[in-house]
Amino acid sequence: MNLKDVVSLSDKCKYVVVARTVYEGKTYYYLIDLEKDDNVKFGYQDNDEFVEVTNPDLLKKLISIFGEQAIGILKSLKEE
Repeated sequence: MNLKDVVSLSDKCKYVVVARTVYEGKTYYYLIDLEKDDNVKFGYQDNDEFVEVTNPDLLKKLISIFGEQAIGILKSLKEE
């Protein structure tokens, strides 16, 4: 999956890939539902299947990483 890709998951919702990071050798994705922006998913791809992260400690770490990425992007935009 690439940034800005739109993917359909098993819940029949369509999500946009808004961020991606590698943590401990695995690529994780941050997805936001196109219809309901409060419906978000964090997970990784296993073959062609998206696997949602449910481990609370891993979720905290990923949210922190994705938050840092967003801050970095905002700073770079302000510098332009």
